[in-house]
Amino acid sequence: VGFPTNATQTAICCASIRGFREIRGRNKFVCPHPNPMNFFTGTIEPAEGGLWFNEGGFRVRLSDELAARADAWSGKEVVFGIRPEDIADTLYVGNPAPDHCLKARVDVIEPMGAEVFIYFTTGRHSFVARMNTTEQAEVNQELSLIFSMKKAHLFHPETGARLA
Repeated sequence: VGFPTNATQTAICCASIRGFREIRGRNKFVCPHPNPMNFFTGTIEPAEGGLWFNEGGFRVRLSDELAARADAWSGKEVVFGIRPEDIADTLYVGNPAPDHCLKARVDVIEPMGAEVFIYFTTGRHSFVARMNTTEQAEVNQELSLIFSMKKAHLFHPETGARLA
């Protein structure tokens, strides 16, 4: 692949980018993004004045925007998606919202220069977080993490379509 070197290649490249923008986010299989999304299967449950995603090993409160789209899915199975860069260690977040937090065990630590990829398990699902190199995690350590719920997504468990 590489950079376009003439007008025809530039037009094809721009059309491809436009196409990605038009279909971006419609389903979990269309992810034109450098970091793949983490996926968790669970159910949507009403509790404590809101809607929550319950994975079985953790539960997090949905943002108001996401809850509005997920209301019809209350009590049903869905797929919850979140990108590695939208997960943080609560130690490095000022006033983390407790209803967006979970605990997970570190499986693998992969230093990547200016950042580190940390692979976790909830007991039911494995996932990865992209963190700063200041993170002092160790394998088998349990960390308290927070999801940026405004950047979370919900998908249909069979078709993979994004829930509208």
